[in-house]
Amino acid sequence: MSREELLETNERLRAVRIRLEESYDTAKKALVTLMNKYGDSKSQRNVFNRYPMLKLMIKDVIRLETQYWTLVEIPKQEKLETVPAFVLRACSIMEKSQKSGEGVKTSAKLAEEAAEKRERMERLEMMTTAQIEQENTQMINDLYRLLKKYTGLRNLIRELKAEYGNSKIYPIFPRYTMLKDMIKDIMHDPDYMEVCHERVVTPKYVARSTKPSHSRGTAALPVQDYELEAITNLTLSNALRQLASLVLISNQIFTELNKELASVSERSLGIKQRIDNLSKRVEEFDPKQVAVLGSFFFHFVHLFSVGMKLWSSDVARIDETTEALVY
Repeated sequence: MSREELLETNERLRAVRIRLEESYDTAKKALVTLMNKYGDSKSQRNVFNRYPMLKLMIKDVIRLETQYWTLVEIPKQEKLETVPAFVLRACSIMEKSQKSGEGVKTSAKLAEEAAEKRERMERLEMMTTAQIEQENTQMINDLYRLLKKYTGLRNLIRELKAEYGNSKIYPIFPRYTMLKDMIKDIMHDPDYMEVCHERVVTPKYVARSTKPSHSRGTAALPVQDYELEAITNLTLSNALRQLASLVLISNQIFTELNKELASVSERSLGIKQRIDNLSKRVEEFDPKQVAVLGSFFFHFVHLFSVGMKLWSSDVARIDETTEALVY
C-alpha cells in the first residue's frame, strides 16, 4: 500500500473505532445497569411487587435491540477470512450505515473535529511509512478484539429479547421464575463476565521506532505522549480478565454449595431429633401395660358376646308372644 492509502486506512480505522466504542459502551452500560437493578430488587420480598420491576428492567435493555440506530450491526467473520480482511469489511459496512443524528453537527463541533484531524495528520506526517503501517496493524488488532467483545454483548441482548417475548404466554408465577433465570444467565455468561468490571480506556497509538533498542522487547515506547501497548501486556490483561471471570464463577459455586450444606445440616438435625424422640419412647416402653390392655380387650369382647346372647333370647321370646297374640 502507498503512503496515501495507509493514511486513509488509519483515518478510517480511527473513525470506526470511535463509533464502535460508543455502541459497545451503550450495550455494556445497559447490561451492568440491569445487574445492579436486579441486585437492588432482591430487597423486595413481595412477588407481585417485584414481578413488574423485573419486566421493566429487562425492557430497558431490549429496547436497544428495537432501536436500530442505537447499536451498530456487525457482520459475522467467515471461516477462512483473515483478521485484517474481516476488520476492513466491518469498517465498510459500518461506514455505509449512518447513525441517526450524525448529519446534524454544529459549527463548533465541525471546527473541533477539523482541529483534531489536523493534529492527527501532522503527527502522521512526522512518521515513516513503516511506522504508519505498524500503527494500522495495531489498530486492526485492537479493533478486532473490540468487535468480538461487542458482538458477544449484542448477542446477549438479542437472546434476552427473544426469551422475553417467548415468556409472555406464561402466567405470572412461572414467568416470574423465567425472568429471574434470564438475568442470571447473562450474569454468569463469559461474554458478560469478561467486560463487566473493565474500565474503558481509549488506546493511544504510535508506531515503534525502527531503530534498534537495548531495552526489552516487551516494554512500551513513549513517543510524543503516545504509547503503543506491548503484545505481552495485552495477552496478560486478557489472561487476568479470564482469571477474574473464573474467580467470580467459583465464588458463585461456593455460595450455592454453602447454601446446600446449610439446608442439609438443618435436615440432618431434624432427623436426629426424630431419632432421639423415638429412642426415648423405646426406652420408656413397658410390656406390662400392653398385657393389661390386652386382657382388658379380651374381657370386653367376652362381655359383649354374653350381652348379644341375652339380647337374642329376649328377641325370641318377644317373637313367640307376638305370634300367640296374632293367632
